[in-house]
Amino acid sequence: MADRQPSSRTCFVCGRENAGGLRARWWSDRGAGEARGELSIPERFNGFPGVVHGGIVAALLDEAMVRSALLGGGFEDLIVTARMEVTYLAPVPTGTAVTVVGRTLRRGGRRRRRSGKKAPRQRC
Repeated sequence: MADRQPSSRTCFVCGRENAGGLRARWWSDRGAGEARGELSIPERFNGFPGVVHGGIVAALLDEAMVRSALLGGGFEDLIVTARMEVTYLAPVPTGTAVTVVGRTLRRGGRRRRRSGKKAPRQRC
């Protein structure tokens, strides 16, 4: 079962009051050990007509990985990405429904290894 994760007011990725942002909605699926974001990315975020800019895709993956750390709560904690590597496998078209998934793969002390991916569209 998926539970809705809270969103900040002004975050570029999830901020509900950020008119210039993506306004992604996020869910925690503790059973699957993942966080899921859903949105449709408008054409204004393209890098080439009809294709989402790679920096926007990276921002969504970053948010998905951070949100995977919040599966047990802690939404008031500051979590930052120290390093991120992205391999782009295919263009993401603008104006289509997208699901982004984040998982924690390994924990050790204060460090965590996480993964994020754009997944086929599915309901949470």
